Amino acid sequence: MATDYDWDEFFAGVDAQNEQKIPMNASHMERIVSFSPEMVTYRKEFRGIMKRLGFIGAKGTILSNTLLLSIDDGWGYNEFFEMLIKELKQGLDLSFADIEIKEESFPGNNNYAVWENQIDRVKNLSAKAGKSGKFAVVVYDFAEAVEHLGEKETKKFLSAYRREAKEVFLIFRLPYMERSVLEQYERALSDVMSVHLLCVPPISIENMVVYLKDRIQRTGMKVKANCEDLLEQWICQEKSDGTFLGYETLDKMASELIYDKALNIKDGQEAQMKSLLPSDIHKQLEHVMEQEDAYELLNELIGMAELKVRISELIAQLKFQKKLHDMGKEIDPPSLHMMFLGNPGTGKTTVARIIGKIFKQEGLLRKGHFIEMRGSDFVLTKIGETVAKVRSACQDAYGSILFIDEAYGMSIGYSGGNTVDEILPTMVSEMEDHRDDLCVIFAGYEDEMGEFLAQNSGLKSRIPNVLKFPNYSRDELIEIFHLMGKGKFQYEEALKETFREYIYSIPEEAFDSKEFSNARFIRNIFERLWGKAAYRMSQSGETELVLKKSDMLAVIEERDYQEMLKKKGKKAIGFTTV
Repeated sequence: MATDYDWDEFFAGVDAQNEQKIPMNASHMERIVSFSPEMVTYRKEFRGIMKRLGFIGAKGTILSNTLLLSIDDGWGYNEFFEMLIKELKQGLDLSFADIEIKEESFPGNNNYAVWENQIDRVKNLSAKAGKSGKFAVVVYDFAEAVEHLGEKETKKFLSAYRREAKEVFLIFRLPYMERSVLEQYERALSDVMSVHLLCVPPISIENMVVYLKDRIQRTGMKVKANCEDLLEQWICQEKSDGTFLGYETLDKMASELIYDKALNIKDGQEAQMKSLLPSDIHKQLEHVMEQEDAYELLNELIGMAELKVRISELIAQLKFQKKLHDMGKEIDPPSLHMMFLGNPGTGKTTVARIIGKIFKQEGLLRKGHFIEMRGSDFVLTKIGETVAKVRSACQDAYGSILFIDEAYGMSIGYSGGNTVDEILPTMVSEMEDHRDDLCVIFAGYEDEMGEFLAQNSGLKSRIPNVLKFPNYSRDELIEIFHLMGKGKFQYEEALKETFREYIYSIPEEAFDSKEFSNARFIRNIFERLWGKAAYRMSQSGETELVLKKSDMLAVIEERDYQEMLKKKGKKAIGFTTV
């Protein structure tokens, strides 16, 4: 059984590198709670209150206080609840069987008939608990109803609800929000009940690394110090797909690492399981640039001559400012923030990754990691949630690159709300307050980005670095195609000519349109090509993979690639549209 720790000492175990000192025999609940100073403080306060109320024989007074809890799924809600029940059990001298737990929700449409039903239900629950000597805890999802808190009718029902919940500990739960907004909700609730606000933000990326290391090391595997940067990169990658589920995702990542390492170790090499190495983490990363020189990566990109010059100028300026600063000559550093304009597949994301590596290589950014989001990721449905989302994303990106694709999605509201009014002012504030330690790159189509900038006068002035990514030329796309298979496959010469003929058969209207995805289009063709070749080999029994003209013809006869030839323009020689 896990020890019940002195939580002041437990949480104080944070060294100069912000690293948790977590006892190996701590329970899962205790480990999660230890990462939240808000939870630790609440537990200490709650325990102290129960002790002092017990001294005067008034422990039941704890029921008169309603907890307004702001926390996102995945960041310790279940563990917090486990901790709370444990404290109630111990403080009230109850067994777990004596505590009845209910989870409900208030409607968001101000359906007071439902609210009346909830009053009856909590009244019955309270009466039942009082007669049986049991204790009830009710958690209400208050996210949909919170916007009605200022209404007189709502307060009347809440007052009646609190009055009937005599033997019930009430928790009103909301998503994680900006504290100033939560305090407004707290004040509204305080008109009809005694309220304690507890706001639990997601943990920092640095502490996610600590948690992930702790999770791995509990299996007996030692994590080498040179793995930490790669673990952080991997977390950034996982957070970029919009489905990061907090501790659950971190647990999944740890399991993947351990399983994959065991899978790739041969019999007789079991001792290698005792250490996690950088090579083990590389396999999980989609884009690894650790061993490559960032300038070489930039120079190897096809085309982009003007872009490379502009990027080189910016880097030279930043390096010179840093040199002047080191000499004691103070001059404001140039802004790191950028705007990338261009169609899909023109290299915006790739260049942003390389810039992050260059900035790290030159000491212009502490980390140089790459965090990718879409503009629409920031548009949430509740006032206060949006601000918290923007601040959290920026905090994750301190010392790194925050790349926001289709950034104009930040300015598209949801029906019935105006949370977009919070996004740009908050983003501008973060960009200005952390201009030396944060590089925000907005990306998207040129026309739409112009309209986006016009919505906030302070945004454009903070983005002096505007880089335009032109569509690739036909010859550049052909060169990209050849590079994709270089060193991997053999080609029939006739295939190369067939591919060239197809690319030159695409009408200008299609080639220059916003919908044309440039290098992404070529990558899709390449992946279909060797997929066709692999299937042909599986049917013929061939052992050497050679990409043939017949494979390319099979690809470009598919509907998606024939559609490119249907736009207005000169009919392609050698191809028949269908």
